[in-house]
Amino acid sequence: MSPAVSVCIPVYNGEPHLKGCLESVLAQSESDLEVIVVDNCSEDGSLAVAEAFAEQDRRIAVHRNSRNIGLVANLNRCIDLASSPWIKFVFHDDWLAPTCVERLLTGAPSSLVVCQRTIEFDDVGRDVRRRYLGVRHWDSLDAMFPGRGRIAASDFLDAALRNVGVNFVGEPTATLMSTEAVRRLGGFDPELVQFVDWDLWLRLGGDDGLHYVGEPLATFRVHAAGATAANSRYRAYEARYLDPLRIVRRMGRDAAYAPVRAFATERGVDLDGLAVRFGVRAEVAAGQAADDGRTAWARFLAADPELAALLDARATPAQRLLERYVRQTHVPLGPVRWLGRPVARHVARTGRAVVRRLRQGVGAR
Repeated sequence: MSPAVSVCIPVYNGEPHLKGCLESVLAQSESDLEVIVVDNCSEDGSLAVAEAFAEQDRRIAVHRNSRNIGLVANLNRCIDLASSPWIKFVFHDDWLAPTCVERLLTGAPSSLVVCQRTIEFDDVGRDVRRRYLGVRHWDSLDAMFPGRGRIAASDFLDAALRNVGVNFVGEPTATLMSTEAVRRLGGFDPELVQFVDWDLWLRLGGDDGLHYVGEPLATFRVHAAGATAANSRYRAYEARYLDPLRIVRRMGRDAAYAPVRAFATERGVDLDGLAVRFGVRAEVAAGQAADDGRTAWARFLAADPELAALLDARATPAQRLLERYVRQTHVPLGPVRWLGRPVARHVARTGRAVVRRLRQGVGAR
């Protein structure tokens, strides 16, 4: 008989934090676990740490990839190795409260169960702290669904389509997932850079909704060596602009997003219009990005000629001008939704004035 939960720990150069992570997993009040550690060719002592723990606890199985396959592929390898009906991810630099798995299991049979998480900052700047704390207060399940436990698929999709690319669910460390549902819906998407978790939550939440346990049961560590920080440095254009666009395009075509597509049709959400909006953002940003950004945009359009045709047919000069103005003047239009309808109406009234200024050369290139 398989264990109740497969706790999956993908590891790459995690030696400084892996011991604390494993200790938190082994201290769980729910003991019917298998612990799967998948080392992605670490260059430090991570493998030795994991193997030392495995010698002391037979629930731990340590695997090492023959080559570095990347973060997302390593997440999917963890899913492939799991033998339990539930998967609980914990990244090597995160840790769990002692009752985390037990409390998350109370959210079954929802295929996605989420807990509140705390954030541990380790040698990061003030801007990074402010961004994460802002997400916790504004872009979170507590903010969007106050006092809710069970969140229906329709309510989840309504919030997701109004906030495309906003990860209000959280990181994998804060979740428990149905193994069957994750495999059926395709796991994590290796073509994405940064939005891999939000993309999977969209498919899982759109399929079956989710259950929220509003207790701080997991801790997510933010530090300069983390995957999020690395993506921000090395693949920033793809992470910020192409990831959400890629997901929007898949909403309109891929089978795994059929519930999202059906909901959008029912509610009158124009997915092609959404793709145009994100496409204009990516196009304008590519024109102002480094060579790698422009190359990435050219590759993206070559792989999706339908999007190129959509942009030619539906993207207006005013959209492109407004996006360029926002980028060059740093007008914070994104947070307007939090400031209430009066501010939104004011922005709409002044839109024509902005376009007139742009045509007169303000902010234009």
